[in-house]
Amino acid sequence: MEISKSLPERLYESDRKKYEMIPPEIYRTIKQFIPILCIDGYVIMPGGILLVRRAENPAKGYWWPIGGRKPRGLKRESAIKKITERETGLNVDVIKELGSEDVFFDDDVEWLKNNEGVETTNIVYALGAINNSQKIKLDKTSSDHRIITDSEFRNERASFHWYVRKYLGIIFNLLNSGEIK
Repeated sequence: MEISKSLPERLYESDRKKYEMIPPEIYRTIKQFIPILCIDGYVIMPGGILLVRRAENPAKGYWWPIGGRKPRGLKRESAIKKITERETGLNVDVIKELGSEDVFFDDDVEWLKNNEGVETTNIVYALGAINNSQKIKLDKTSSDHRIITDSEFRNERASFHWYVRKYLGIIFNLLNSGEIK
């Protein structure tokens, strides 16, 4: 008998909430000892790239890509699609994996209350909206959104977190060269 899905994939499908919402006491212990694996996506929209203003730590108040912790049992590309839909209501396709980055934050997730900062390893993607007429519907993790153009990015470059600045630069270079559309 051939099994088409791995055990982690089958476990995720049997109890998605369990793998998406780690209890605080367990999550607190995990992040004390290992970095959190995150998936981030920059959604290419008509006129620019979607950024959200983070409403929660880490990165509260910053313009940021869509993203979050990768749940166990989901492949990376499936995870970023699900996270994007949950955070923005948008259905997206993965255009290109752009790289990975280690990011350190002094601010901590409020509900953990242990003030030890956050260390993440982020896998970064360029995403494209499947349907350009979709409406953006933010969840509680974001307080606002914007579609940033290349010229706005060049004018405001210094105001962005180094991580966002790096990947916006990469994506706009790929768009301007015609490597991605």
